[in-house]
Amino acid sequence: MKRFPYPFRFQLATNDCAPACVMAIGDYHGVAVNIHQLRDALLADNAAGTAISNFQRLSTWFDVQLGRTDQNKPDLVTTPYIAYWPEQSHYVVVWRVTASTVILGDPAVGVVRMSRRDFSQSWNGIVIVLRPGDSSDPSFVRQPQHLGSLILRLFRPQWYRLALLAIPATALGILNAVFAVAFPYFLQNLAELVRFTLAFVAISLMLSVVTSGLTAFVKRRMALDIVRDLVPTLQYLSPQFYTVGDAYTRFQDVQHVVDAFTGLARDLPYALMIWIGALWYLTERASTVAAVMLGLLVAIIVCLSPFVRRVRNYFYLIRLRTANLNNLLVHSWGGRLDTIYTPWQELVTTTFRQALWNIPITTVMQQTSSLGIVAVGFFAGLHSHRFGMAPLLSLIFLVNYMIGATYALYQK
Repeated sequence: MKRFPYPFRFQLATNDCAPACVMAIGDYHGVAVNIHQLRDALLADNAAGTAISNFQRLSTWFDVQLGRTDQNKPDLVTTPYIAYWPEQSHYVVVWRVTASTVILGDPAVGVVRMSRRDFSQSWNGIVIVLRPGDSSDPSFVRQPQHLGSLILRLFRPQWYRLALLAIPATALGILNAVFAVAFPYFLQNLAELVRFTLAFVAISLMLSVVTSGLTAFVKRRMALDIVRDLVPTLQYLSPQFYTVGDAYTRFQDVQHVVDAFTGLARDLPYALMIWIGALWYLTERASTVAAVMLGLLVAIIVCLSPFVRRVRNYFYLIRLRTANLNNLLVHSWGGRLDTIYTPWQELVTTTFRQALWNIPITTVMQQTSSLGIVAVGFFAGLHSHRFGMAPLLSLIFLVNYMIGATYALYQK
């Protein structure tokens, strides 16, 4: 998801993508409209959604222009404008077009960035241009909000819960790293190794139970608080516009947001501390090894970045395909199910392509354990005298923990 400060409205029902797009453009231009007015104007047929010609009914609020342009040249039309995706029967707001990407507001997902090629494959060139009419009010224009301010507003009441979760999670991660680094020094004394291991297991079990319990508690409280903000809006929805598919989609969105933030609370402090500690440890013993490790990690990140961007784009496409399939399932319930075969096939194919692009990422990350052995080779080769086994094993485990913490953070 790209961080851009553009107005955005979620669609509240299957057929609300067009009204949501119009409301977002209204926020941008300072035109005050509400969802009920737009539904009356745009949704002549609830089952079919919004016909393109229905946008002419918005002349009360906007100067409306409908047209068609080259689908491979989305920059020919001055932004913002509404684009139509025929395969999904879906409307999106195009906010900005660059040489390689399109930034758009998808009422089903959010403000996202996708490649021009992917956008053109979904688009048929139809555009709806809405410009301020006589009803525009400059004082009504909403100030765009950055993602950071939206996150702070949504999660400020939750900060103490996230901080509480971070404490045992970070302690558990550091404890595991300390054990991995320290236990090689106990290998020559079995009794001390057993006592050290039993103490580690006891403390680790306690921290694991506390972390798991707090994670479940924080997820529950955060999900309830977010949904509580949605309830007043959902109460105004008419059953003819609201479907089970919409409710399930919103539930998925809330769960994904909660999982992401609780995951960051668990992993971010630990990742920062393990990196600081590991770099200090390596620098104190062999600064060249630390420099080599950083260079290798930077090279890995640079090489994998194109694959990461592609996988991220497929996440969005999968989201579109899933929403489309959910809506078709609702409409086809009790009827012919063969109509969902094509969208189901598209969803499976998109998921398969994402898995293919993800192969280099998972393969490289699974092989990064060898970096610890590489570090040991540099460490031993830089010194003429012989090292014992314990420092070398500690170095291997420490580097592997650095890589593991980085990969866990990337997954969030």
